[in-house]
Amino acid sequence: MGKELVGFIDQCGVELEELRKETARIQEEILQKQREYQVLQQKIQGLTMFLESEESAKNEVAATIERKSDAEQIKNAICEILKGSPCPLHYTEILDFLTVRGYTIPGKDKKQNLLSYLSRDPRFQRGENRGTYTIVEDYVNSENFTQTA
Repeated sequence: MGKELVGFIDQCGVELEELRKETARIQEEILQKQREYQVLQQKIQGLTMFLESEESAKNEVAATIERKSDAEQIKNAICEILKGSPCPLHYTEILDFLTVRGYTIPGKDKKQNLLSYLSRDPRFQRGENRGTYTIVEDYVNSENFTQTA
């Protein structure tokens, strides 16, 4: 029984040493994971700050686009577009030019609303072909051609 007890105690000592080594290894892994965690937290914080500033910038752009969507500004932009065109433009082409310039035609039917602007403003006249518009010659030569008459 003495030999068995000594063997058991030796085995417990070996197992204790293995457990201590395993504990030290796990503690090192925990420290490494904590460092990784801190790096990730810093990245998250940086990205959060970046996205918040980007969201703010997007809101500013959206506000600018909304301001550009004002009816008079849209009509003035149409004047600029038609003045720069050597020939009458189809209303869908005008809509495309406005969109590229950042203007938004309000309403459910944007094309119909654009046609309403074109037909009600004395600066615009229908072209020879269906759906085309040009600027009235008097407004092209006028200094205030972007001001509604």
